[in-house]
Amino acid sequence: MVPPVESFLLSWNPTVLVLAFVLLSAALGLLVDWQLARLSRWLEKSGHLREKHFEIAGHFIGVVGVIYAVLVAFVVVTAWQTNDHAKDLTMQEQHDVDDLFHLDAAFHNADGDGIRLMLANYASVMIDEWKEMKRGDQLCLDTTETCPPSSSKPSQEANRLAHCVREAAFDLVPETRQQQVVYEEGIRLVQSFSGNREERRRRYQERALQGALWFSFFLGATILVFMTYFVEGQSRVLHAIRTSGFFAMIGMLVALAFIFDRPFVGASQVGGGEWDVMQTHFAQDLPAPTTSERIAAENVFANCKE
Repeated sequence: MVPPVESFLLSWNPTVLVLAFVLLSAALGLLVDWQLARLSRWLEKSGHLREKHFEIAGHFIGVVGVIYAVLVAFVVVTAWQTNDHAKDLTMQEQHDVDDLFHLDAAFHNADGDGIRLMLANYASVMIDEWKEMKRGDQLCLDTTETCPPSSSKPSQEANRLAHCVREAAFDLVPETRQQQVVYEEGIRLVQSFSGNREERRRRYQERALQGALWFSFFLGATILVFMTYFVEGQSRVLHAIRTSGFFAMIGMLVALAFIFDRPFVGASQVGGGEWDVMQTHFAQDLPAPTTSERIAAENVFANCKE
């Protein structure tokens, strides 16, 4: 489950969220400058800051800045790659479901129709599961009925459907050479589907940027800003502006990393609109079954649930 504070912030428009982080960070920079300027004045009066040290101090600050830039790049790039990976997982899961739906049309029996019906229901349930993830709700990650009480019904239903699709696909009995080829490809697709689905859900629950990385990110910014106040003879107004601007840049990068690190939550959620398209497409492709065919197909799912 995503912490409520994170869910609330991620529900904002991404542009508004970035702007809010920038403004708050700029204000924090002015507050930090007000405190550190007092320390800098004390160092000047006590004679700890000397002109012969200015050149060395400037060079050392530049080295620290380069090291910190590498850390910033690592944090932002890691978050960006996480977001791209989430898009790839989503797209691959959708492709697996679509391919499996059309592939099992080669089995003109109750088992094949049952799998296609379950896949159509899965696409429908995923629309609701995507809404759950957008809100930051806890998903049921278990494939059995033993789910936490806080788990929502769509994620439970998705678990059962995914489990039954996999079980039914393995239970298919090919009768012709064509069906044998289709069966082997179907096994590959259902394994890919299961793997992508589990990884997507696990990625929703976890964070790529761990606490230690965030701590290093903020600590590096603090060290870099703190060091600039050990140089004498600076304009206090200009230094305050520079500090505020630096904090604003840090705030912008923090906002971007924060958004990218939660690709399935909030207003910037990885798009799940393809599930709506698939649901409509599957409903059109499924032939109108007779009463006996519909009952037989539904029994495939009912037997699996038992």
